[in-house]
Amino acid sequence: MSDGLILDVRYALRMMRRSPAFAAAAIATLALGIGASASIFTVLDAVLLKRLPVAAPAELVLIDQTTERGEQRDASFPLFERLRSDPGLTGTPSGVLSGVVAVVDGTQRVDVARNGSPIGDAPAAMQLVDGGYFSMLGVRARLGRTLAAEDDGPRDPQVVVLSHRFWSRRLASDPEIVGSTIVVKKHAMTVVGVAPAEFFGESVGRAPDLWAPLGMQPRLDGQSYLDRANVGWLRVIGRVRPEIAGPARLSQVNAALDVVRARLQDDATSVGRYSRNIGLRAADGSRGLEAFRVRFALPLAILAGIVALVLIVACANVSNLLLARAMARHREIGVRFAIGAARARIVRQLLTESAVLGAIAGSLGLLLGMWGSRILLVLAAGEVSPSAADIPISTAIDGRAIVFTAGVSLLAVAIFGLAPAVMVSGVDVSASFKGTSADAPRPLLGRALVVAQVALSMILLTGAGLFLQTLHNLRTRDVGFAPDALIEVQVRPASPQPPDRFADLTRRLSDRLRTVPGVASASFAHAGFATGMSRTCCIAVQGYAHQPGEPREIRMLGVGPDYFKTMGLRLIEGRDFAIHEAVRDPNRLQVAIVNEAFVRRYLAGRSAIGARFGWGNPPNVTYALEIVGVARDAVYDGPREVSAPLVYFPSLSGDTLVVRAAGSPDAIASSLRREIDAVDNTLESNVRLMSSLLDAAVSRERLLSRLSSFFGIVAIALAAIGLYGVMSYGVARRTKEIGIRMALGADRGALLRSELRVAVAVAAIGVAAGIPLTTIAGSLVRSQLFGIQPADPITLGIAALLLTAVAAAAALAPARRASRVDPMTALRAE
Repeated sequence: MSDGLILDVRYALRMMRRSPAFAAAAIATLALGIGASASIFTVLDAVLLKRLPVAAPAELVLIDQTTERGEQRDASFPLFERLRSDPGLTGTPSGVLSGVVAVVDGTQRVDVARNGSPIGDAPAAMQLVDGGYFSMLGVRARLGRTLAAEDDGPRDPQVVVLSHRFWSRRLASDPEIVGSTIVVKKHAMTVVGVAPAEFFGESVGRAPDLWAPLGMQPRLDGQSYLDRANVGWLRVIGRVRPEIAGPARLSQVNAALDVVRARLQDDATSVGRYSRNIGLRAADGSRGLEAFRVRFALPLAILAGIVALVLIVACANVSNLLLARAMARHREIGVRFAIGAARARIVRQLLTESAVLGAIAGSLGLLLGMWGSRILLVLAAGEVSPSAADIPISTAIDGRAIVFTAGVSLLAVAIFGLAPAVMVSGVDVSASFKGTSADAPRPLLGRALVVAQVALSMILLTGAGLFLQTLHNLRTRDVGFAPDALIEVQVRPASPQPPDRFADLTRRLSDRLRTVPGVASASFAHAGFATGMSRTCCIAVQGYAHQPGEPREIRMLGVGPDYFKTMGLRLIEGRDFAIHEAVRDPNRLQVAIVNEAFVRRYLAGRSAIGARFGWGNPPNVTYALEIVGVARDAVYDGPREVSAPLVYFPSLSGDTLVVRAAGSPDAIASSLRREIDAVDNTLESNVRLMSSLLDAAVSRERLLSRLSSFFGIVAIALAAIGLYGVMSYGVARRTKEIGIRMALGADRGALLRSELRVAVAVAAIGVAAGIPLTTIAGSLVRSQLFGIQPADPITLGIAALLLTAVAAAAALAPARRASRVDPMTALRAE
């Protein structure tokens, strides 16, 4: 560092000590903007950019099963086995993949115990994976070993691998854990290893506590999916051979998958029958499964844009502060010019002062980023009150975050420091020696900066209003049924059970729950809220002309007696099912109830009651099912769901119990668990309030509304501070002028109104400039809105009025100070 630069830095620090209030305001404002930027970058980097912590992640590919409409569907186990054995993929040494594994798409919450005592005070998250999962990913155990291919076979006891987080937090890093027995869902399992600390699985945002072999699925779920080609429950991950890894790897894998798909078209087995209308595509797997990324990529990108606007507003605010401070130093600058200082030297000194502010603010912003990134993840997780430590994404400040923060700090210095430095360095030396504040430059740049702040604040405030209204619209949407006082209970048997026995168990459970004090009614269904509904192809409706290529897959839901009554789902036509209409053989079903969307699509202009439909391709169709009722459209997949045709059929059993409470649902939740245990204490039950499920379904919208509101308030505050500074500086600069006007008889009230008009005019110009920018920005986030247009006039009007009111309030103190100037004091001051 040169001596001149050292002197500039020391001088900058002295100036900060002389004006501690100014320095604190500038540093705090800038640190807020930089910290917010560091927070959002850290989360974006962790969620969207970083690769999996496995060996050679660039070689990984995801093998997706897709529908005719391009929708991703989970694969069945028989299909996975076909892929694993295909000679063009991994079945021979010449295949394009060196390995392929399957994982359950998601985790399940399980109770875990050791030595008769629960491990922790909350269920653990367990994922079932193929035996070659760890070896294919190149992950070695921290202790013991990982799963092996032979672990997938029928073994007793079963084996499990613990995550490092589970082992360290719930088992106090017990070094003797390997070889011990734990009880998972009432099954004894041997711990064979502990995963390394950095490994969280194959999916960002979802970190299992336990990994168990796929072969355990029948024991854990009570029914086997291992031989069912029509049940999709797996995601498939492959590793491309190193010699063909590169930009063309996906095209080679897709070419091999096209061959597999062609073979499936001619396959007469169940795998081929259920796979004829699917596609097989390979996608980049270096960053793992994309569920969390897809869900939050756009919201996080929107937040990044919001944070960028906040940073610009903060820079404009600091620039205004520096400008006002530099104008107050015009005599000093003039003296330095008079004794021979070059303009470049003055600019360098002023930029050094800005750089020192930026460096301090950047350091504080980095600390704020560490804290803020955890908050972002907690909000993104959508939980009610999770611990930040439980979010399975690392947001530790690394070299990438430091480089980004340093870059943002330098950019901020350039934005807020350059214009004031260049402007002040052009001061007139002779004018500076006249010694009057009126000779200082007029604050036109300051007002322009305030206009920019107001315009950007208009974008942020309107965005916050749109997201808040979206959240309100989703929360208050009519979901078709009555969610208040509704409870959903998912039950799973401890071991596979014959259909007859499980049907009997379901009936006994629903009958038992109806007798619980506080329960108004109870029933069951094949699926619950957001748990996935079965789809069947291909529907044929009598009297409806199906067009070639028209999607004929339709959603199906089996329901028990009193289901519609319990759900509060009104039948607008026809009747409910009779008890005797439920049959064991699905091929013998004779009646169905459909929703309004079904009627709109297939029966427009016709009476729904008595209409018939079946399955297959006309004319070879037996229209065996008669419609006996029409139910209201109901939301089953989330508040944003667009109603699609749905068929209800009478069922003898279901793994989802629905219970309507006569009073508070919280009061009977524990009673329901006790009654379920009384019927069968081996059942696993998960009791959830429907209101909580609906609330969790809007986690993205809650994230956007909360953070956009926070940053909108920050932007308004910064704009208000900027306007206050400009008005205060203007009053100070025109003290003599105001004194003369007062001496000549100017009215104090008129002077106050005049100053307020200036502030309101500045705000109005900013609002006018912000409206078209807001409309453009709103169109970019249209997909995240619900029930409101991007250019909603009410939201724009409220934002404009609020900004104008804030501007007037910020200018009130300087305006009152101007109206109270003592003429004699003002004249003597100059």
